[in-house]
Amino acid sequence: MKRVFAEKITSTAQKITRKLLIRAAASSKPMLTAFEILNRVERARLMKITVDVPDGTSGAWKVETFEVSKSEAEFFNIRAMYSGSGMGRCIRPGEYKRLMRNRDVIMSNTPSEISDHVDFIIRAKQSKRILINGLGLGVCLKAILESDKVEEVTVIEKSEDVIKLVAPTFQNDKRVKIIHADAFTWKPPRGARYDAVWHDIWDYICGDNLSEMSKLHRKYGKRTDFQRSWCKKECQKLNRQWW
Repeated sequence: MKRVFAEKITSTAQKITRKLLIRAAASSKPMLTAFEILNRVERARLMKITVDVPDGTSGAWKVETFEVSKSEAEFFNIRAMYSGSGMGRCIRPGEYKRLMRNRDVIMSNTPSEISDHVDFIIRAKQSKRILINGLGLGVCLKAILESDKVEEVTVIEKSEDVIKLVAPTFQNDKRVKIIHADAFTWKPPRGARYDAVWHDIWDYICGDNLSEMSKLHRKYGKRTDFQRSWCKKECQKLNRQWW
């Protein structure tokens, strides 16, 4: 089963690569480098990340499987095109997982959500020591752990209920350390440095998130050469629109 799945991924990657090469050759623009082609292939592959977290409920939090129909996907995509906060984020029909708090969807593994994490995931998969603020549904963590180059991933999660629901899925991977703590008050071990740091603790894309992002970036400024915050550019764009 795994071999068949791997062959499908390889076949898909080869098809995408051929299309990119043909498109580049037909264009008057400079041809894409091998690195750029591989980067695009990896981005396309990462648009589907299967989440192994079982459905369940703990306190106000819930993990559940849901279905997106073709008509629902079309409606969402049209709305996203014209929404100031949607920023063109799209979804495809299919079965997905989502993390909810009461009635609010906090995270899912839809392509629209994954696209917000792809740039960091690609960088983190080439890193050894990684810090993630915000466990969520474990989408980012799952993708990063596919890489043999990753030696250690520390995850800081404020909600004990989220940890109860999601953390058991990763308990057999010795590279993972999930800590119940607040991202702003938790103190890294003395002298600790990370190759990549990801901040994803916000529920919505909002300009108000920027001040907290700045605090976290200052906190880890001397502990890493690479850190990113979830949808920071989109938050900055919304902030400019308001002011």
